[in-house]
Amino acid sequence: MPPFVYGEPSQFTIGDTLSFRKILPDYPPSEAWALSYSLRLLETGTAYDISATTSGQEFVVNVSKTITIDWSAGTYAIQGHVTDGTSRFQVYDGFIEALPDVSTIEDSVDLRSHARKVLENIESVLEGRATNDVLDSHIGETSFRRLTPQQLMDMRNKYLIELQKEEAIAKVKQGKRSGRRHLVRFGHT
Repeated sequence: MPPFVYGEPSQFTIGDTLSFRKILPDYPPSEAWALSYSLRLLETGTAYDISATTSGQEFVVNVSKTITIDWSAGTYAIQGHVTDGTSRFQVYDGFIEALPDVSTIEDSVDLRSHARKVLENIESVLEGRATNDVLDSHIGETSFRRLTPQQLMDMRNKYLIELQKEEAIAKVKQGKRSGRRHLVRFGHT
C-alpha cells in the first residue's frame, strides 16, 4: 500500500490504485459505522460506488488498478456517507478528477488544454501565419476570420491569463512555487 494519504484526493490517474484513508471521530468503525462513496461522471452520469474497509479507527478506501482502468476520464461528483444500519449521514461532498494515463493515449491525440489551443490559434492569426483551418474555426458563435485586431488582442489577453492560472496550478501540484505574486495591503483599524 502507498504512503497513507488522508482525505479524499482531488484527482487520480486512470489505471492507478485510488487509495486514501479517512478518520471520522463522530462515526468510528468501532461503533459499527460503515463508510461508502458514490461517484457520478458529470458529463454522462456514469456511476461508481465504493465501500471503505476499516483499519483500527480509520476507514480505508482502496480501489484497485484493475477497476480504475475501466473508468472514463473526467470530473466526477463524489459524496461520502456513513451508516450504522439505522442512520445515514453525509460526510463528504466534492469533486474528483480522473486523469487519463498518458502512456495509453495514441500519438495523434492533442493533450493541450482548451486555453492553450485557443491562445495558440489567436497568436497565429495575429502573426499572419494562420491556416484556413484556424481562420475558419469557431469558439462558440465567434469565427476568427470575423474578429477585429482589438477583439483578437482582448481574447488573447483573456486566454493568456487562463493559461497562466493553469500553469501556476500545475507548478503547485508539483511542489514548486506558482510564480504568481501575491500583493497584500495593510491597513490600520
